[in-house]
Amino acid sequence: MKVREVFTILLVSVFTVTALLISAAIGCAPKPEEEKVFRVGNVGAFSGPYADWGWMIQPSYEIAVEDINAAGGLTVGGKNYRVELVQYDNQLDPTVSSTIVRKAIFDDGLKYLMVMSTDEAAAVNELCNTEKVVLFAMAPYRDYIGPEWPYSFQTFNEIIEGDEVIMDYLLKEHPEFRSVVVIAPDDVRGHAAADDFEQLVLARGFTIDIVYTEAGVTDFYSVLTPLLAENPDLISLSASAPVDQGHIIKQARELGFEGLFMHPDTIDTPTIAEIAGMDALEGNLAAPQLVEMPTEVGKRWGELYIEKYGSLVYWTAFTGYDPFMLLMLAIEKADTFDTEQVIEALGTVSFDGASGRVSFEANKYSGGLPRVIKVPLSVIQIQNGIEVDVYSGYSSIIWE
Repeated sequence: MKVREVFTILLVSVFTVTALLISAAIGCAPKPEEEKVFRVGNVGAFSGPYADWGWMIQPSYEIAVEDINAAGGLTVGGKNYRVELVQYDNQLDPTVSSTIVRKAIFDDGLKYLMVMSTDEAAAVNELCNTEKVVLFAMAPYRDYIGPEWPYSFQTFNEIIEGDEVIMDYLLKEHPEFRSVVVIAPDDVRGHAAADDFEQLVLARGFTIDIVYTEAGVTDFYSVLTPLLAENPDLISLSASAPVDQGHIIKQARELGFEGLFMHPDTIDTPTIAEIAGMDALEGNLAAPQLVEMPTEVGKRWGELYIEKYGSLVYWTAFTGYDPFMLLMLAIEKADTFDTEQVIEALGTVSFDGASGRVSFEANKYSGGLPRVIKVPLSVIQIQNGIEVDVYSGYSSIIWE
């Protein structure tokens, strides 16, 4: 992999440049070849109520592309390719996603796509598998991976994994907690997340109320008022968008709620704090999120990511940078862009990435195929206005 060989490549480049200078000096400079390009599509939300998610992941992919190209590009069949990221806006709408993915495949000729969100990736799952297009789903995706869908990969954790690691930590700190309210989006992802969480907390002796809300809603007072009348210990914001989370927290605090919020689908602290105020987030718990990246690659990635985005969003490392690099490793190992051979190689490669040792592995949903990225999930808590690392672990529910 070129990223691993950067110093060797730099040394070779010195000799290459020297040879070209000598050749030019005697009038024999070689004619430059046409640049070869390998393109990967990033299909995410860059407009609409969920645009925050798309703009969070984009910088992580950009860093991966910049690293690969700085190290000489991708080598396949003895030829070098510059890697290019093509951005498509699916607005987190399944219909829009279907239209632009067809364009990416049939008009633009792309064979490797990163598609954001469960419903949107599901809308193109059959098409991608029929056309032998590798689909990296940036979402909980357990119903669409396995032997029936060999070209589909899951590059994000199931929300129940975030729920479980948060609850593991929370119950050590607050064993007295026994009631929780869930506010989730009224879509497939939101219902799946709430159903999973209900089973988890009922088994731990909690009572639970669940409410589903439409995208783009900003007035949650009518939803919160009857829920808060039950004096819950905890509110889970489930798979809600950052802007929605900000309004929910702000309005719940205004209505007198003094308990904790949990964010099992990560947290975008700056966006939420801009709406609710930082004081309203005190004590909140979120996963997957991390303050201090665990590897040297991660520390460097974090610095570059903050330069691009403004703050650290840890989950974009293991669903953006790391799987992108795994894909590049698999292509070079297969020594071909043929997707049938590349998906076999994807199950055999691993590396020390931004978030730790990463690879695609089989879990309880993948039918024995290595189709899910595996990394430990970290939990942060907001203490005195700053994010603090407090816990890290694997979900016993998913990774048995």
